[in-house]
Amino acid sequence: MSWYYLFKLSTSLKFLLDQKIPQDIAQYSLSISPTYAWWISKLVLSGTIRKGEDDQKLQNTLKQFDRLKRIPSFPHKDIMQFSNYGDLVQALEPYLQQYSKRETGRIQETEGLVLLLNKPPYQVYRLDTAEAASKMCRDTEWCVKDPKWYNEYVGKGPLYLVIKDGEKFALVNYESGQFMNKYDNRVSPDTKFKLINLLAPITGKTKENDARLAYDYVVSIVGREYFKRYPPLEDIIASNAHVALQYAEVIINGKFPQAEKIIRESPVYSLEYALYVLKGRFPEGEAAIAKEDHTSYMYAKNVIKGRFPE
Repeated sequence: MSWYYLFKLSTSLKFLLDQKIPQDIAQYSLSISPTYAWWISKLVLSGTIRKGEDDQKLQNTLKQFDRLKRIPSFPHKDIMQFSNYGDLVQALEPYLQQYSKRETGRIQETEGLVLLLNKPPYQVYRLDTAEAASKMCRDTEWCVKDPKWYNEYVGKGPLYLVIKDGEKFALVNYESGQFMNKYDNRVSPDTKFKLINLLAPITGKTKENDARLAYDYVVSIVGREYFKRYPPLEDIIASNAHVALQYAEVIINGKFPQAEKIIRESPVYSLEYALYVLKGRFPEGEAAIAKEDHTSYMYAKNVIKGRFPE
Protein backbone atom coordinates (compact mmCIF):
# COMPACT_ATOMS: atom_id res chain seq x y z
CA MET A 1 0.00 0.00 0.00
CA SER A 2 1.54 3.30 -1.11
CA TRP A 3 2.22 6.19 1.23
CA TYR A 4 -0.12 8.34 -0.87
CA TYR A 5 -3.00 5.92 -0.42
CA LEU A 6 -2.37 5.78 3.32
CA PHE A 7 -2.31 9.57 3.40
CA LYS A 8 -5.67 9.74 1.59
CA LEU A 9 -7.18 7.23 4.02
CA SER A 10 -6.01 9.19 7.05
CA THR A 11 -7.32 12.43 5.53
CA SER A 12 -10.69 10.84 4.78
CA LEU A 13 -10.93 9.40 8.28
CA LYS A 14 -10.24 12.82 9.78
CA PHE A 15 -12.95 14.34 7.59
CA LEU A 16 -15.53 11.77 8.70
CA LEU A 17 -14.63 12.17 12.36
CA ASP A 18 -14.91 15.96 11.96
CA GLN A 19 -18.47 15.38 10.69
CA LYS A 20 -19.27 13.60 14.00
CA ILE A 21 -19.32 10.14 12.40
CA PRO A 22 -18.50 7.50 15.08
CA GLN A 23 -15.06 6.06 14.52
CA ASP A 24 -16.23 2.46 14.01
CA ILE A 25 -18.68 3.55 11.29
CA ALA A 26 -16.09 5.80 9.65
CA GLN A 27 -13.54 2.99 9.52
CA TYR A 28 -16.14 0.55 8.20
CA SER A 29 -17.20 2.97 5.45
CA LEU A 30 -13.61 3.52 4.37
CA SER A 31 -13.04 -0.24 4.23
CA ILE A 32 -15.95 -0.57 1.78
CA SER A 33 -15.02 2.41 -0.41
CA PRO A 34 -12.83 5.40 0.47
CA THR A 35 -14.40 7.28 -2.46
CA TYR A 36 -17.96 6.94 -1.16
CA ALA A 37 -17.25 6.68 2.58
CA TRP A 38 -19.25 9.81 3.48
CA TRP A 39 -22.35 8.48 1.69
CA ILE A 40 -21.92 5.01 3.23
CA SER A 41 -21.55 6.50 6.72
CA LYS A 42 -24.84 8.37 6.37
CA LEU A 43 -26.63 5.19 5.30
CA VAL A 44 -25.19 3.17 8.18
CA LEU A 45 -26.33 5.85 10.63
CA SER A 46 -29.83 5.85 9.12
CA GLY A 47 -30.05 2.06 9.38
CA THR A 48 -30.49 1.44 5.64
CA ILE A 49 -27.11 -0.31 5.41
CA ARG A 50 -26.33 -3.18 7.80
CA LYS A 51 -22.65 -3.72 8.60
CA GLY A 52 -21.52 -7.25 7.82
CA GLU A 53 -24.73 -8.31 6.11
CA ASP A 54 -24.62 -5.78 3.25
CA ASP A 55 -20.85 -5.51 2.66
CA GLN A 56 -20.47 -7.56 -0.52
CA LYS A 57 -23.55 -6.30 -2.32
CA LEU A 58 -22.59 -2.71 -1.45
CA GLN A 59 -19.09 -3.13 -2.87
CA ASN A 60 -20.46 -4.75 -6.04
CA THR A 61 -23.02 -1.99 -6.59
CA LEU A 62 -20.46 0.77 -6.08
CA LYS A 63 -18.21 -0.88 -8.69
CA GLN A 64 -21.13 -0.87 -11.12
CA PHE A 65 -21.79 2.78 -10.27
CA ASP A 66 -18.15 3.64 -10.99
CA ARG A 67 -18.33 1.95 -14.40
CA LEU A 68 -21.58 3.67 -15.35
CA LYS A 69 -20.28 7.09 -14.32
CA ARG A 70 -17.85 6.89 -17.25
CA ILE A 71 -20.75 6.77 -19.72
CA PRO A 72 -21.49 10.36 -20.88
CA SER A 73 -25.24 9.74 -21.10
CA PHE A 74 -25.48 8.35 -17.56
CA PRO A 75 -27.38 11.06 -15.61
CA HIS A 76 -26.78 10.02 -11.98
CA LYS A 77 -23.13 10.89 -11.38
CA ASP A 78 -23.55 12.37 -7.87
CA ILE A 79 -24.06 9.56 -5.39
CA MET A 80 -25.16 12.02 -2.69
CA GLN A 81 -28.47 12.45 -4.53
CA PHE A 82 -29.48 8.99 -3.28
CA SER A 83 -30.84 9.05 0.25
CA ASN A 84 -30.88 5.25 0.55
CA TYR A 85 -29.24 2.24 -1.03
CA GLY A 86 -32.37 0.98 -2.80
CA ASP A 87 -32.76 4.27 -4.71
CA LEU A 88 -29.21 3.93 -6.05
CA VAL A 89 -29.83 0.39 -7.27
CA GLN A 90 -33.13 1.40 -8.85
CA ALA A 91 -31.38 4.19 -10.78
CA LEU A 92 -28.68 1.80 -12.01
CA GLU A 93 -31.04 -0.98 -13.01
CA PRO A 94 -32.06 0.27 -16.50
CA TYR A 95 -28.37 0.47 -17.45
CA LEU A 96 -27.37 -2.99 -16.25
CA GLN A 97 -27.75 -6.23 -18.10
CA GLN A 98 -30.88 -8.10 -17.00
CA TYR A 99 -31.76 -11.76 -17.29
CA SER A 100 -33.89 -12.85 -20.24
CA LYS A 101 -37.30 -14.44 -19.66
CA ARG A 102 -35.88 -17.69 -20.98
CA GLU A 103 -33.13 -17.69 -18.35
CA THR A 104 -35.63 -16.84 -15.63
CA GLY A 105 -37.71 -19.79 -16.75
CA ARG A 106 -34.70 -22.09 -16.46
CA ILE A 107 -33.90 -20.73 -13.00
CA GLN A 108 -37.42 -21.48 -11.81
CA GLU A 109 -36.80 -25.16 -12.49
CA THR A 110 -34.14 -25.13 -9.76
CA GLU A 111 -34.40 -27.83 -7.12
CA GLY A 112 -35.49 -26.33 -3.81
CA LEU A 113 -37.80 -23.75 -5.34
CA VAL A 114 -41.29 -24.72 -4.20
CA LEU A 115 -44.40 -23.10 -5.70
CA LEU A 116 -46.88 -22.60 -2.85
CA LEU A 117 -49.44 -20.23 -4.37
CA ASN A 118 -50.47 -19.28 -7.90
CA LYS A 119 -52.99 -16.45 -7.67
CA PRO A 120 -52.47 -14.13 -10.66
CA PRO A 121 -50.87 -11.69 -10.76
CA TYR A 122 -49.00 -13.29 -7.86
CA GLN A 123 -46.97 -16.46 -7.45
CA VAL A 124 -45.40 -17.35 -4.11
CA TYR A 125 -42.37 -19.64 -3.82
CA ARG A 126 -40.58 -20.99 -0.77
CA LEU A 127 -36.79 -21.02 -1.08
CA ASP A 128 -35.83 -24.38 0.42
CA THR A 129 -32.16 -24.49 -0.60
CA ALA A 130 -29.25 -22.09 -0.79
CA GLU A 131 -28.97 -22.91 -4.50
CA ALA A 132 -32.56 -21.82 -5.12
CA ALA A 133 -31.97 -18.59 -3.20
CA SER A 134 -28.74 -17.89 -5.06
CA LYS A 135 -30.30 -18.34 -8.50
CA MET A 136 -33.62 -16.66 -7.80
CA CYS A 137 -32.14 -13.68 -5.95
CA ARG A 138 -29.00 -13.04 -7.97
CA ASP A 139 -30.52 -10.08 -9.84
CA THR A 140 -31.83 -8.51 -6.63
CA GLU A 141 -30.19 -6.86 -3.62
CA TRP A 142 -31.25 -9.58 -1.16
CA CYS A 143 -28.30 -10.86 0.84
CA VAL A 144 -29.73 -14.41 0.96
CA LYS A 145 -28.18 -15.09 -2.44
CA ASP A 146 -25.08 -15.65 -0.29
CA PRO A 147 -25.38 -19.12 1.34
CA LYS A 148 -24.09 -17.72 4.65
CA TRP A 149 -26.97 -15.29 4.99
CA TYR A 150 -29.48 -17.73 3.49
CA ASN A 151 -28.68 -20.21 6.25
CA GLU A 152 -28.94 -17.53 8.93
CA TYR A 153 -32.40 -16.40 7.83
CA VAL A 154 -33.76 -19.91 7.16
CA GLY A 155 -32.54 -20.87 10.62
CA LYS A 156 -35.18 -18.47 11.91
CA GLY A 157 -37.99 -19.43 9.54
CA PRO A 158 -38.99 -19.94 5.89
CA LEU A 159 -38.15 -17.49 3.12
CA TYR A 160 -41.03 -16.64 0.82
CA LEU A 161 -40.37 -15.15 -2.62
CA VAL A 162 -43.31 -13.21 -4.05
CA ILE A 163 -43.53 -12.72 -7.81
CA LYS A 164 -45.93 -10.14 -9.24
CA ASP A 165 -46.67 -9.84 -12.95
CA GLY A 166 -43.65 -12.02 -13.67
CA GLU A 167 -41.25 -9.80 -11.69
CA LYS A 168 -39.63 -10.36 -8.32
CA PHE A 169 -41.73 -8.26 -5.95
CA ALA A 170 -40.87 -9.09 -2.33
CA LEU A 171 -38.94 -11.42 -0.06
CA VAL A 172 -40.57 -12.25 3.28
CA ASN A 173 -39.20 -13.77 6.48
CA TYR A 174 -41.73 -13.41 9.28
CA GLU A 175 -39.41 -14.40 12.10
CA SER A 176 -36.95 -11.56 11.42
CA GLY A 177 -39.71 -9.10 10.50
CA GLN A 178 -38.30 -8.72 6.98
CA PHE A 179 -40.70 -7.65 4.20
CA MET A 180 -38.29 -6.33 1.57
CA ASN A 181 -38.63 -5.20 -2.03
CA LYS A 182 -36.08 -6.28 -4.66
CA TYR A 183 -33.89 -3.28 -3.81
CA ASP A 184 -33.73 -4.48 -0.20
CA ASN A 185 -35.83 -1.60 1.10
CA ARG A 186 -38.73 -2.27 3.43
CA VAL A 187 -42.07 -2.29 1.66
CA SER A 188 -44.67 0.25 2.75
CA PRO A 189 -46.97 -0.69 5.66
CA ASP A 190 -49.92 -0.98 3.26
CA THR A 191 -47.97 -3.34 0.99
CA LYS A 192 -46.78 -5.32 3.98
CA PHE A 193 -50.31 -6.08 5.12
CA LYS A 194 -51.40 -6.91 1.57
CA LEU A 195 -48.58 -9.45 1.53
CA ILE A 196 -49.64 -10.80 4.93
CA ASN A 197 -53.17 -11.34 3.59
CA LEU A 198 -51.80 -12.95 0.40
CA LEU A 199 -49.58 -15.31 2.40
CA ALA A 200 -52.16 -16.14 5.08
CA PRO A 201 -53.31 -19.42 3.42
CA ILE A 202 -49.66 -20.55 3.52
CA THR A 203 -48.47 -19.22 6.88
CA GLY A 204 -51.72 -19.18 8.84
CA LYS A 205 -50.64 -15.78 10.19
CA THR A 206 -52.94 -12.76 10.20
CA LYS A 207 -53.23 -9.62 12.26
CA GLU A 208 -56.24 -11.24 13.93
CA ASN A 209 -54.29 -14.24 15.29
CA ASP A 210 -50.69 -13.03 15.64
CA ALA A 211 -49.90 -10.54 18.41
CA ARG A 212 -46.83 -9.07 16.71
CA LEU A 213 -48.68 -8.47 13.44
CA ALA A 214 -51.61 -6.98 15.33
CA TYR A 215 -49.32 -4.54 17.13
CA ASP A 216 -47.57 -3.59 13.87
CA TYR A 217 -50.96 -2.96 12.26
CA VAL A 218 -52.04 -0.64 15.08
CA VAL A 219 -48.76 1.29 14.96
CA SER A 220 -48.26 1.54 11.19
CA ILE A 221 -51.79 1.51 9.74
CA VAL A 222 -54.31 2.59 12.40
CA GLY A 223 -51.92 5.08 13.95
CA ARG A 224 -49.93 6.20 10.93
CA GLU A 225 -50.45 9.83 11.94
CA TYR A 226 -50.61 9.42 15.70
CA PHE A 227 -50.73 6.48 18.08
CA LYS A 228 -54.20 5.48 19.19
CA ARG A 229 -55.89 2.41 20.62
CA TYR A 230 -57.56 -0.15 18.40
CA PRO A 231 -59.87 -2.31 20.56
CA PRO A 232 -60.69 -4.93 17.85
CA LEU A 233 -57.12 -6.28 18.09
CA GLU A 234 -56.47 -5.81 21.80
CA ASP A 235 -57.40 -9.37 22.77
CA ILE A 236 -54.79 -10.89 20.47
CA ILE A 237 -52.21 -8.29 21.51
CA ALA A 238 -52.91 -9.19 25.13
CA SER A 239 -52.00 -12.82 24.42
CA ASN A 240 -48.27 -12.02 24.16
CA ALA A 241 -46.65 -10.49 27.23
CA HIS A 242 -43.84 -8.74 25.38
CA VAL A 243 -46.12 -7.22 22.74
CA ALA A 244 -48.75 -6.33 25.34
CA LEU A 245 -46.14 -4.48 27.38
CA GLN A 246 -45.15 -2.44 24.30
CA TYR A 247 -48.80 -1.68 23.57
CA ALA A 248 -49.43 -0.53 27.14
CA GLU A 249 -46.35 1.68 27.16
CA VAL A 250 -46.47 3.13 23.62
CA ILE A 251 -50.14 3.13 22.62
CA ILE A 252 -52.19 3.23 25.84
CA ASN A 253 -49.61 4.97 27.98
CA GLY A 254 -51.27 3.38 30.97
CA LYS A 255 -52.84 0.20 32.38
CA PHE A 256 -53.74 -2.66 30.04
CA PRO A 257 -55.96 -4.76 32.35
CA GLN A 258 -56.71 -7.61 29.94
CA ALA A 259 -52.98 -8.28 29.48
CA GLU A 260 -52.08 -8.30 33.18
CA LYS A 261 -52.89 -12.01 33.56
CA ILE A 262 -50.10 -12.99 31.15
CA ILE A 263 -47.71 -10.20 32.15
CA ARG A 264 -47.83 -11.23 35.82
CA GLU A 265 -46.44 -14.68 34.91
CA SER A 266 -43.07 -13.18 33.96
CA PRO A 267 -40.68 -11.65 36.52
CA VAL A 268 -39.09 -9.37 33.90
CA TYR A 269 -42.31 -8.19 32.25
CA SER A 270 -43.97 -7.68 35.62
CA LEU A 271 -41.06 -5.49 36.69
CA GLU A 272 -41.13 -3.50 33.43
CA TYR A 273 -44.91 -3.10 33.64
CA ALA A 274 -44.54 -1.65 37.12
CA LEU A 275 -41.63 0.61 36.16
CA TYR A 276 -42.67 1.94 32.77
CA VAL A 277 -46.46 1.60 32.62
CA LEU A 278 -47.89 1.78 36.13
CA LYS A 279 -44.97 3.77 37.50
CA GLY A 280 -45.81 2.15 40.78
CA ARG A 281 -46.44 -1.23 42.39
CA PHE A 282 -47.92 -4.14 40.46
CA PRO A 283 -49.27 -6.38 43.24
CA GLU A 284 -50.49 -9.08 40.85
CA GLY A 285 -46.95 -9.57 39.50
CA GLU A 286 -45.05 -9.44 42.77
CA ALA A 287 -45.06 -13.21 43.25
CA ALA A 288 -43.26 -13.63 39.93
CA ILE A 289 -40.91 -10.72 40.60
CA ALA A 290 -39.88 -12.27 43.92
CA LYS A 291 -38.70 -15.44 42.15
CA GLU A 292 -35.59 -13.78 40.75
CA ASP A 293 -32.92 -11.90 42.70
CA HIS A 294 -32.35 -9.29 40.01
CA THR A 295 -36.02 -8.39 39.52
CA SER A 296 -36.59 -8.38 43.28
CA TYR A 297 -33.69 -6.00 43.77
CA MET A 298 -34.81 -3.64 40.98
CA TYR A 299 -38.42 -3.68 42.19
CA ALA A 300 -37.38 -2.89 45.75
CA LYS A 301 -35.00 -0.15 44.69
CA ASN A 302 -37.01 1.58 41.95
CA VAL A 303 -40.66 0.83 42.67
CA ILE A 304 -41.17 0.18 46.38
CA LYS A 305 -38.09 2.13 47.43
CA GLY A 306 -37.96 -0.14 50.44
CA ARG A 307 -37.72 -3.77 51.53
CA PHE A 308 -39.11 -6.50 49.23
CA PRO A 309 -40.57 -9.03 49.85
CA GLU A 310 -42.15 -7.37 52.80
